[in-house]
Amino acid sequence: MARTNEVVELTRKLGVARRVDFDIAGIHRQYVALAWRDGRIERISRGLYRLAGMPRNRHSRLIEICKRVPHGVICLQSALFYYGFLEDEPQQHCIAIDRKSWRPVISDWAVQFIRFSGATFTQGVVNLTLDGVAIRIYSPMKTIADLLKYRNRLGIELTNDALLGSVRTNQYNPYRLLHFARICRVEALARLYIRRVGSGREFEGRQARSLWSERL
Repeated sequence: MARTNEVVELTRKLGVARRVDFDIAGIHRQYVALAWRDGRIERISRGLYRLAGMPRNRHSRLIEICKRVPHGVICLQSALFYYGFLEDEPQQHCIAIDRKSWRPVISDWAVQFIRFSGATFTQGVVNLTLDGVAIRIYSPMKTIADLLKYRNRLGIELTNDALLGSVRTNQYNPYRLLHFARICRVEALARLYIRRVGSGREFEGRQARSLWSERL
């Protein structure tokens, strides 16, 4: 019983626990199996556990993916969903990984890995904790710069949504956007947006609609 209590306490502390977490703590996997069979913890997917009965929140799937890929960074549509710029959760989450790192194999969820390199991978990362799990996500302005970079693949409308969302939620910063646009080599395109939006304080009505009707 004492060993299964350790399983429960470690899971409570970590929010989401991997098998390797129990191994590092010196807890044999038979006690993990006992705690699971007793209904004290539940298995989310292969090798991932959380406390039984814990409610799932809006970002539960992102949390579970980040636990599986701790070196990755939430990006593109997935970052938009986290910041509230997209209402519906993407069917496929996007995780950035370093160009030279190993590509994780995940069969439980639909995950698209985007390979970044150099400053495009390391700059603009925000470290957060959700339900006890450390997650890494690109900031709103870095995300918009990435959307401009991948506009041919994702469509310019997604960038428009993100920009309007950042203004609406007071997360728009033209100086930071330009900084990350330089890193992503889309500075000229970002300047067009910044000239149109300005400081963002009076960005509404006709100005906002123009982003939808005019090509940038």
